[in-house]
Amino acid sequence: MGMNVTVRPSTARAARERRISVTQAPASGSRDTWRAVHSEDPTALIPQTPEWIDCLTADGYEDATRLYESESGWRGVLPMVRRALPVGGELRPQGSFPPGWGMGGLLYGTPPSADELEAVLEDIRSLPAVSTRIRPNPLHAGMWEQLRGAGVAEVARRAHVIDLTGGAASVWERMNKKARQGVMRGSVPR
Repeated sequence: MGMNVTVRPSTARAARERRISVTQAPASGSRDTWRAVHSEDPTALIPQTPEWIDCLTADGYEDATRLYESESGWRGVLPMVRRALPVGGELRPQGSFPPGWGMGGLLYGTPPSADELEAVLEDIRSLPAVSTRIRPNPLHAGMWEQLRGAGVAEVARRAHVIDLTGGAASVWERMNKKARQGVMRGSVPR
């Protein structure tokens, strides 16, 4: 099961006491770091790449990606965008990602600790945005569920995932008879 997570801004500036360092992309060298973290994350998705953000920026968005690093060496990237239009000024909503642009959410080589995840949330809440909407990888839903409350709202979403291990022939063998029939009917020209 997938979800959308909406983070409301905080009136307190908790980010001043960050427990992790934060860089806003596109900073010098940040795309190299981003690509490195993406390659370390076994659940990383194509929409979480810098090149996907380039597609969004070509469609009227601006890059609002956040790069995180903790004292323990943990690194994370939250690919994010906001509308480039001056409407709303700094208080524009931002997201990872806008509707129709795929799933985003936090990238990491190793899962963040509870403290690191809380520090990421503090950073997001400190940003000058009306709201931040995150549509995380469905495999990370449990991580975000632990943040419920405290300005975090969650909306359940359905996500369809299929295990492609073993290639097409293996997937075909694992499908039940009705599913194979549906595929066959859908692939026959009418």
